[in-house]
Amino acid sequence: MKIRSKETLRERRRLNFRSTTELMARRKRLRNRLSLVLALGATLGTLLFKFE
Repeated sequence: MKIRSKETLRERRRLNFRSTTELMARRKRLRNRLSLVLALGATLGTLLFKFE
C-alpha cells in the first residue's frame, strides 16, 4: 500500500510539473507575441510619422 501511494504521488508530481512547465512556456510564447506586436506597431508608427 505504501509503495503504491508513493508511486501515485510521484506520478501526480510529474503531472503537476508538466502542467506548470506548459503554462510557463505558453506564457513566454504570449509575451514574445506581445513584444513582436508592440515592435511592429512602433515601427509602423514611426513610418507613418516620417511620411507625414
